[in-house]
Amino acid sequence: MNNQYELMKRYFPAVLRKYRTASGLTQREVAEKAKMSGSHYSKLETGKRWPRTVAQVVFLAEALGVAANDLLWELAEEVKKENLHE
Repeated sequence: MNNQYELMKRYFPAVLRKYRTASGLTQREVAEKAKMSGSHYSKLETGKRWPRTVAQVVFLAEALGVAANDLLWELAEEVKKENLHE
């Protein structure tokens, strides 16, 4: 069985990208709204970094125009699918 933390790290970038593209925002626009640098956001979306705090996840969700629980639910669903395929 895969480590769930590793699965979340793998799928979080895709979930971020999905919501960002659906919102029509650029990475820089999301970064500004989430109160972080464009470089930091880019690293989150490419999987080179992981949100360090719950507040960071909340800022990201607000910047994307979604509730934080929706963002996390989507992530949980992706992890669940992966666990079912093992």
